[in-house]
Amino acid sequence: MSKPKMMTPAKFWELLPTLKDRLTKDLEREQEDCALPDLAKDPLWDTPVVDSKTVAKLSPAVKELTGESLDPRWIQRGGYQTVEAAVTHILNQIKQHRVAVPAEPASVPAPEEADAVH
Repeated sequence: MSKPKMMTPAKFWELLPTLKDRLTKDLEREQEDCALPDLAKDPLWDTPVVDSKTVAKLSPAVKELTGESLDPRWIQRGGYQTVEAAVTHILNQIKQHRVAVPAEPASVPAPEEADAVH
């Protein structure tokens, strides 16, 4: 398996508004398309607002925008209580796993002082 492409922090922050908007709209659209309103009021169908399988469907959008697919291991088991919670969690996972951490400046060792010659 090849190592995923990492983006710079600057690229991530530039992409963040577009990514957040796209993931939010995709989840909202998916909820509208697959909503079962009659079951939502039935206590036997106590399900999260955003199912984890629905979040997995965001992978093509994530790949389109970032160049890498959504890793299914990033998705919270049991789903999410809101669309916003799902999007925030996925964005945090992308940031954590797909944004390169800037290298710290190399520390230059102090030159050794020459021993005083007597």
